[in-house]
Amino acid sequence: SDQIIIDNNYQNKLSVNIHNSLGQIVFSSSITDSKFKVNVSDLGNNGVYFVKIIIDGNVVDTKKIIIQR
Repeated sequence: SDQIIIDNNYQNKLSVNIHNSLGQIVFSSSITDSKFKVNVSDLGNNGVYFVKIIIDGNVVDTKKIIIQR
């Protein structure tokens, strides 16, 4: 299955939230590893999603992904 791979280049413990286009959180996790994988099938339907990288409560990066199966 398809995966989203998140590289932890920040040398910190960080959190990842993935939101759908309605702003609902469809995935949330803390990351301590240098690479972290999310199965696309866990997110739900086709559409636009936003991956937010959070350190100490601050969003440090946001990426938009589009899932089409």
